[in-house]
Amino acid sequence: MPRPMNGDGLLTAPERNHYFYGKLLSVAELEMESRYVNQKRWLLNRLALGSGVVCGLGVVGDPQDAQRLRVETGLAIDGRGREIVVPEPVSVDPRRLTDGDGLPTGETIQSGDVVVCLAYAEACTDLVPVLVPDCDDGGDCAPNVIREGFRVVVRRADGPAPEAPACTLGALPLPPGAALHALLADRVSGPCAEPPAVACVPLARVALGSAGTTPAIDARAGRRLVYGNALLHQLVLCLAERVGPLAGARVLRYVAGDGQTGEPDQALGAPLRVEVLDGAGDPVAGVTVLFDVASGGGTVDPATASTDAQGRVQTEWTLGPQQGEQRVTAGAVGALFTVSFTAAAA
Repeated sequence: MPRPMNGDGLLTAPERNHYFYGKLLSVAELEMESRYVNQKRWLLNRLALGSGVVCGLGVVGDPQDAQRLRVETGLAIDGRGREIVVPEPVSVDPRRLTDGDGLPTGETIQSGDVVVCLAYAEACTDLVPVLVPDCDDGGDCAPNVIREGFRVVVRRADGPAPEAPACTLGALPLPPGAALHALLADRVSGPCAEPPAVACVPLARVALGSAGTTPAIDARAGRRLVYGNALLHQLVLCLAERVGPLAGARVLRYVAGDGQTGEPDQALGAPLRVEVLDGAGDPVAGVTVLFDVASGGGTVDPATASTDAQGRVQTEWTLGPQQGEQRVTAGAVGALFTVSFTAAAA
């Protein structure tokens, strides 16, 4: 019988055939050749591309049965790097639970949340006559093909859906040049990710109502994605469209004056100061800045002023009669962001 290659995803030294004239190519040698090609590809899939849905595989209500779901055609890569192809839609009963391999457990539930995912599966098929019987194939026929397929896994949801991916490299702006390279080098130099114990690809979370009700499908929560070149290209274009205006925009920035304490109806000891910079970080003169008392009832003088040659402007803040926290905001014409000042009247 052909031996399916399960692709456990562990890091092992690849081995391939060394060919020479007169070499006997038996089943073992030919399987080694297939194993080498497949496992190298699966390794790159897992560690370079990642796992998740590549395209398609939407989960919708089955138009033939309101109690069932339908998984649409598509492609996924599982947690061990193996490709899962769904060539035609498949109907699924979300109330019949399966094990991790997609085999029915016999348990049926009527309420609660379940997760629907895809598990890689192989099947031996296409029986052909065995021309040279041996101890491995003792019968008259043996499978001629290993078909790569899938099984749909339905299991109870274990807690809330995982959070969507987010930036883990630190707060923006990221450090430039060598510092950024060092940050990325440290990240890449960490240990290679271990293959998951459960390699199925999550497709949807389904909330089951009472018997006879239509299941509620959330095909986004917990769904992992593989970002192909076309999608990454679109993301780069979108970022470029947004970063361009930001790079040329003026930015209003805090300089001094926040967090002071003073007496009600009295001027603070230090002025409120802000500055306006361009996209290159250089000061911009002649920009109108507006100061506004947001709470507390005090006054600012001047309420409107233009930045000097250093791009800076200031105003004096006289607190209002109320005790407690008071606030002033500053905004500049044509500049990003606003600056907020707080003071305590005591």
